[in-house]
Amino acid sequence: MGKDVYEKIRWDNIQYLIAFHCAPVLAGIKISNLLVTDNEGAMDVNKLLDGTKIEVYELSRLRGKVVLLLFNRCKLAEYLGDKTNAHFLRSLGHNKLDVTSVLKELACRYSDYERGVASFPHELGIVLGYPVGDVYGFMANDGQNYILSGYWKVYSRADKARDTFRAYDDCTENIMRALISGNNLTDIVGVCAV
Repeated sequence: MGKDVYEKIRWDNIQYLIAFHCAPVLAGIKISNLLVTDNEGAMDVNKLLDGTKIEVYELSRLRGKVVLLLFNRCKLAEYLGDKTNAHFLRSLGHNKLDVTSVLKELACRYSDYERGVASFPHELGIVLGYPVGDVYGFMANDGQNYILSGYWKVYSRADKARDTFRAYDDCTENIMRALISGNNLTDIVGVCAV
């Protein structure tokens, strides 16, 4: 992102935070992303995205911090239903693979992880749309020995991941420029989300 854009980000404005962290989701080129905020911010996120194609699901709420998943239900359902991804989820104990069931189980596991009573729920990588090979790679290497790091740690197909990261970066910069120019986030989502 250009310095001229970064310096104009209003970090106290929830629209800018949503756009900065979730622009590829807003634009429909990524299925989901996490956004960490406080209780008030979580309410604002829900209000802002109500009526759009972007849904909000609370993964955890702990010590004033709320972890939200912003996602496109249709795209997430399709990704969860992919044969390889479905096999991976079943191997981690997910019996039902519809979006609601996976998110409900993930929220339980993520909350347990945040409270320190369970290990990290690696299915989060699939829910975030990461390639299953990279999720396996992360697990097998305990987060080390990656060949590229960006929106996730990459263990194979670095060229494809690099192109994806570049598309996400370009999308984020374009949406941030639109906000800085005076556009409203709901207008941007209405035009972008598919």
